[in-house]
Amino acid sequence: MMEDKALLAFSCNYPFSSTAKELLKSIEDKANNPIYIDIGKSRAQEAIDTNNIKYRNDIFDISLVISYVYSRLIISALNNPYITDIYVKAEAKRSIIAMTNDNETNIKKLSVELGFNIEMNNGKFNVRVTDFLNATSNISNYKLINQPLKSGFIIMDIQEFAGMLEGIIYEKIKTGLPIPKKEIPKMLLGYATEIKIPKPKVEINTSRSEEWIEKLLSNPIPDVRQRVVNLILAPYLINVKKLDTELAYKIITEYIDKCKILDPTTKITNAQIKYQCEYSKSKGMKPLSKEKALELLSGVVDLSYL
Repeated sequence: MMEDKALLAFSCNYPFSSTAKELLKSIEDKANNPIYIDIGKSRAQEAIDTNNIKYRNDIFDISLVISYVYSRLIISALNNPYITDIYVKAEAKRSIIAMTNDNETNIKKLSVELGFNIEMNNGKFNVRVTDFLNATSNISNYKLINQPLKSGFIIMDIQEFAGMLEGIIYEKIKTGLPIPKKEIPKMLLGYATEIKIPKPKVEINTSRSEEWIEKLLSNPIPDVRQRVVNLILAPYLINVKKLDTELAYKIITEYIDKCKILDPTTKITNAQIKYQCEYSKSKGMKPLSKEKALELLSGVVDLSYL
């Protein structure tokens, strides 16, 4: 009985794990209860609304495992790359918090599943240098030069170790998403239509006349991107900020890549972005005024509170 409780607790903390999958197989006939679908929908909505899924270390219930499965199906039914990314990050964050509250046995078990044969000593995690480098290749604040090193191992506390694994867990959860529509029960497609998706907000501070453009550059938008580049971004970066065309081109292409997470379809190409930067420079173009820009962005982003 104690073993069953331990397996349930592990599965609740890490519903993407092989342990959780085995647990679900054993209760597959009980998982079709509509209440679990409702919990899954609430889980998906919470991730979208708050960029977070609340973790409780005093509640371990099978609904937490089953709702994870239903939330993935509902998120997949939305077929929105931006929303999927928000959901995956929220699930990964929840599991990282679970790790920091878990016991060493479970942490080691999860680490092995994720490909890390760690050693533990006095509450510290000894991570092989090669594993550390593989796990942190895309994490700017995890540099080998800054880590305590002993006999080929990096010595980390639980917070550092959990943070190192967040990207690995993110990729684990993201695997298989979105689930193909043909594999999603029709009933769940209906649940997906009940999910509320907020429009992205651009918070514009008018303390400086061009501050709103900086805010725009920090907030990807799903539409009118070609006109935004031509009429706002290229003229602003070239003729207001006085950047050279190569740097302006780099900033804009990175911004458009973020916009593609919201909506992968766009008519503007990198060649057009480069041309527009050069054109703005040759003509001395100035960006649209804020008032004109708000007309352009009306209905695309939520500006109603301004």
